[in-house]
Amino acid sequence: MCGQKNFKGDCYYGYYPILKAIHPDKYWVKRISSAEPDRGGNCIFLGYNPGGNLAPAINDKMGCFYSNPNR
Repeated sequence: MCGQKNFKGDCYYGYYPILKAIHPDKYWVKRISSAEPDRGGNCIFLGYNPGGNLAPAINDKMGCFYSNPNR
């Protein structure tokens, strides 16, 4: 997760459990503009296809996501 589009700015790497709701720390909720799972992984970001910039509706507003290896 990075604070600016195109994986720029301050970034954070995290390891999350599968199929559990992940609620980022309130510091990050207002700052996440791009995110991507590790190679071979998938995440569900409320209508977002992983691997790039967040959709405008959730840019700097992402409060929850799920890690899903089966998608």
